[in-house]
Amino acid sequence: MALPVSRSSAPEPAPVGAPAPVPLSFDSTLPRSVVHRAAVAEVFVTLLLVEVLRQSGVCVAHRHLDVATDSAFIFGALNFDVSAPRPGRLLGERGQCGGGPVGVTDETRATAAAFADAPAVTALVCDYGGVLTNPLAETYAVLCDSTGIPVEDLQVAFGRSTRRYGVSPMAELETGAIAEDELVRRVLSELDTDPGDVLRGRPFGEVWFRGRHTNEELTAFLRTVRAAGHQVGLLTNNIREWEPRWRPTLPVAELFDIVVDSSREGVRKPDPEIYRRLVARLGADPATVLLLDDLEENCAAARAHGMHAIRFDTTDQAVRDVGRLMRLPALVDEPSGGTS
Repeated sequence: MALPVSRSSAPEPAPVGAPAPVPLSFDSTLPRSVVHRAAVAEVFVTLLLVEVLRQSGVCVAHRHLDVATDSAFIFGALNFDVSAPRPGRLLGERGQCGGGPVGVTDETRATAAAFADAPAVTALVCDYGGVLTNPLAETYAVLCDSTGIPVEDLQVAFGRSTRRYGVSPMAELETGAIAEDELVRRVLSELDTDPGDVLRGRPFGEVWFRGRHTNEELTAFLRTVRAAGHQVGLLTNNIREWEPRWRPTLPVAELFDIVVDSSREGVRKPDPEIYRRLVARLGADPATVLLLDDLEENCAAARAHGMHAIRFDTTDQAVRDVGRLMRLPALVDEPSGGTS
């Protein structure tokens, strides 16, 4: 949020009855009421964390990256990644920085032991659209180009249909409550458009899948996960009429131990029920199951059920994050890198 700045060199007089302005200095900051700060401690905690990161970055630069000690630094941003942590060890095998050993408290040891005793993640469950395929935005772009409907108009039509019927047409389609033709009718009726003029006799699914292609790199990674002895599942909000279209895009029988499809279940993510069914069919403790999904609401629901969850952003990020959490040897031994 931008703050207004006076361009005049002379201060403007304060309104009558207004409190006298507080001169700002190193010792006198803004009043709490102005910045919605409940306690001074909030500022010190934030500054402490930033300073810890700053000093850690500078220390690593000098001791591990051979940056000269007389170099000047301007702290702008710092990304860090904790890879393969081990109880009682910080900053590598030497366990020291700044010339002395790093102290480890009993509380830290207890926390590390708790993590060490936690069940290992032994099952990976993937979403389909936007994870095992190209991003949904790309698919929508092809759909709109094929139908001549601007994406903004399509979004408005979905919103109007949702308000008219009290539920998203896509949500009903993905639970099998309505058929594909009914979704097309509901949405296009909000645009006063004849489905025949838009689809030209083609099923909606045919036009949709023109903009879909398989994420081959992630598919190959799933083979690696299975080869390491882990279970792999598919948890998808999908459409019954589209099953003959999406299944041929993946080697389903080869990749997945189980498939949980919302259109067959009558319930979809993020409803807790679909996570209960997923875990039951895996025969697993929720704490040993990891969900990879591109929607945060679906990840949050999985965590609420006791599962692990990673939000998919890019394939490189997903492979790295999943590999480290599942302790896949080929990945945890790699050096840390920047996020993609």
